[in-house]
Amino acid sequence: MSTRLKGIDAAEAVSRDGRDGSKPASPVITLSSGVKLRCKPIPPWLIADVINEWNDRKPKIPVYLNPEKGREEENPADPNYQKALDDWNIAVAMELNNALILMGTEVIEVPEGFPSHEDREWTSKMQAMGRLSDNPHRNYLYWIKYTAAPKMPEDIELIIREVGRLSGVREEDVQAAVGSFRPQGS
Repeated sequence: MSTRLKGIDAAEAVSRDGRDGSKPASPVITLSSGVKLRCKPIPPWLIADVINEWNDRKPKIPVYLNPEKGREEENPADPNYQKALDDWNIAVAMELNNALILMGTEVIEVPEGFPSHEDREWTSKMQAMGRLSDNPHRNYLYWIKYTAAPKMPEDIELIIREVGRLSGVREEDVQAAVGSFRPQGS
């Protein structure tokens, strides 16, 4: 069974043929904070697995009894279903976002005076907010999202685009994923 996320099919999204004429992405990106990240490809199966794992949680289209036809019919226009579907799409997109950041980036340079993800001041603040964990990878994810990539959506788009390209995700699927991260009203 295939899963689609805002037009992304798990099997179609992961394409390594490179025949689309796109040039290879730069392996180093600079975020608006000045932090430089090396981007690297993530396993295509990870992308497919993240999408497919969420398939079981996808909201079911509600049905109603159509009195004119005397049978039950699906109602995909139901506002509660539409909200649940939007929430589901956002949750899947956030999982993909986390996978792309964690598996597809590594810090190569932090500007002088800028806190690293191991900085005592930064970790103290995260601890005060209940965001610090015993897992250094989770802390790295928080650092990227909260500190190193402060311009939303530009910084996150840059990460998604570059890691997605390196991972063989088609440009149109990267754009669909990027659209999932835009704040309301952007």
